[in-house]
Amino acid sequence: MPSPIARGWSSAMMRAGRVADRSQRSRDEGNKSERSRKEPDHRERPGWLRSWLVAVLVGTLATIVYLPASRGEYVWDDAGLITQNPSTLDEWSDVVTAFGRPAIAGEGVAYYRPVMIASFVADARLGGVDPRTFHRTNVLLHGVNVALIALLLALYTGSLWAAGIGALLFGLHPIQCQAVALILGRNDELLVPPIVGMLIADELGSRYGRRALAGAAIVLCFALTLWTKETGIVAPAFLILVDVWWRGRPLRSLRDRIPLFVALGLVIPLYFATRVGVLGAMLDTGHYGYVPLLERLPLATAILGYYVRHVALPWGSAPAPYHSGLVDPARPELWIAAACSAAFLATIVLTARRAPRVACGLLFFGIALIPVLGVAAPMKVLILDHRTYLPMVGIALSGAALTLVVDRTSWRVATSITLVVLAGLTANRLPAYGNSLALWALGVAAAPSSDYARNNYAATLMQAGRTPEAIPELREALRLNPDYDMARYNLAACLEFEGDRAAAIQELRLLAERRPRDPNVLNRLGLMLSRSGDLAGARTACERAVALRPDDRTMLRNLGDVLTRAGAYADAVETIRRLTELEPRNGEHWWWLGRTLSSAGRPVEAVAALEHALSLGESGKLRSDLGNALWNTGRWDEAAAQARRAQQLGDVDPRLLQQLREAGLL
Repeated sequence: MPSPIARGWSSAMMRAGRVADRSQRSRDEGNKSERSRKEPDHRERPGWLRSWLVAVLVGTLATIVYLPASRGEYVWDDAGLITQNPSTLDEWSDVVTAFGRPAIAGEGVAYYRPVMIASFVADARLGGVDPRTFHRTNVLLHGVNVALIALLLALYTGSLWAAGIGALLFGLHPIQCQAVALILGRNDELLVPPIVGMLIADELGSRYGRRALAGAAIVLCFALTLWTKETGIVAPAFLILVDVWWRGRPLRSLRDRIPLFVALGLVIPLYFATRVGVLGAMLDTGHYGYVPLLERLPLATAILGYYVRHVALPWGSAPAPYHSGLVDPARPELWIAAACSAAFLATIVLTARRAPRVACGLLFFGIALIPVLGVAAPMKVLILDHRTYLPMVGIALSGAALTLVVDRTSWRVATSITLVVLAGLTANRLPAYGNSLALWALGVAAAPSSDYARNNYAATLMQAGRTPEAIPELREALRLNPDYDMARYNLAACLEFEGDRAAAIQELRLLAERRPRDPNVLNRLGLMLSRSGDLAGARTACERAVALRPDDRTMLRNLGDVLTRAGAYADAVETIRRLTELEPRNGEHWWWLGRTLSSAGRPVEAVAALEHALSLGESGKLRSDLGNALWNTGRWDEAAAQARRAQQLGDVDPRLLQQLREAGLL
């Protein structure tokens, strides 16, 4: 005998079928009759078991297609999220603390992703920091998402064929490669379960009259959505969209939803208050540069047009395709994007009356893209394929709805062939995401005008020891964008590595003029000047860097080294003393302080510092230095004891030994 859950799901499927059979309401009965002729009856309705079997099947197919991505390396920002922040992933308690700190501390980006970091903690604790562990999770999560979308579509359409087509359209499309194959794309994958959960809860609550229970589930899912990624703020619009465009309810019926929307509205200020507390800002306005309001329209047009074009024609996309030519009215790229955007909007208008459910999916796609069009605030990288992961749920809805309207054998054959082609394109694109060199070689080949892609390709060439090849890429990046500071910084590093230190210093001087308050640039300039022998210039640069970041140990060490080499021992003492305050258990710093105090003519203080260093670790050289300091304070017997111990440890200081012999102490 079927369980209550089985009976409930079966009943839901049957009701879903009846809803799918009913033509949507329209402003007049003529339109209603016309649509009813276009949407054929589906007499056999799927039960819960067959729905779950189809969901598992399509999820498994998507997982198999993307399985090669599980063998990838850390690429792009993956290392910054994981290997460069190991202390944030090494304890289960980090799951909780992830909600109270930025995802990448100290990287200069406003990046708050607690749910994603919590998932990284689980990966690191269960499988270590092997990149394959994280990639496997991404692939499996994609398979789960495809299965969830199939279940949602089965509820909405009552057709297993439509549900399978729509879910596979989402799961096999090559534009999803970036979200699945890059570990950093997991955040977009994590958006799908709570949003699909909202829609499923809403549908089941409507069917069974459990509005209160469904409302509670929707609010919880929305909270999870926001704490996953702020772009999920548009999720409540999907509830309205489904009510009006999929179910055909009149707008006035939304009045019954006011309590739910009020509850959802209360979640938003709570999230942004938390975000302000963690990041110090609600939105990232100005962090990546200010874009005037009038310039945002062509920018949004270029971004939307790019995404629409590559969803419809899924080839030729690049990892980071944006370049200034995309928003230049004198070039064809902007007009192509405008044509694609216009065609997208026209399709929505044309399908709104004859196939409103198809229009519903397209509107879902467009609404989900709104937060990433650069209208509210610019982003670090303006166009990235992984941002279409959630919007592709709308394409799944449209695909399923179109299958209901055109339910013929020829359509089934055509869609099956299309899905096979999409799977083939995906399989062909995945290897490019396996390692950094392949990824950015593709980036440059597919978008040669992208300064960002050229800089990243050069960075991977540098890491591979191919510095001469990196230099022309960086020069081209700077030709495309003379204000690209990171490319100039990398170029200086390459030039120094190749032995052209003068040219490297010149690049850094230009960069320091543009970024006078960037401590990293000033510190690097100071190091190069020090190596070139310009100690006065090095001191100035290093002092400016330390003034901007007074507790940075690396910068303090660099300044201390420049000061001691320049003979400014009194100033060096204060810098090195700060290091001992920051790292009181570091014997090397205490030893360095003792030597510098000796050079500054302060032997009593030098003895104290060297004795403290000795308490943290012994060496022959340290014993000799302590012996010299004791000699200078007149404690000759103790100096002799230190010299003898230094000899036992294999260190000989001829000058100290000579002094002790002349005094008759050895």
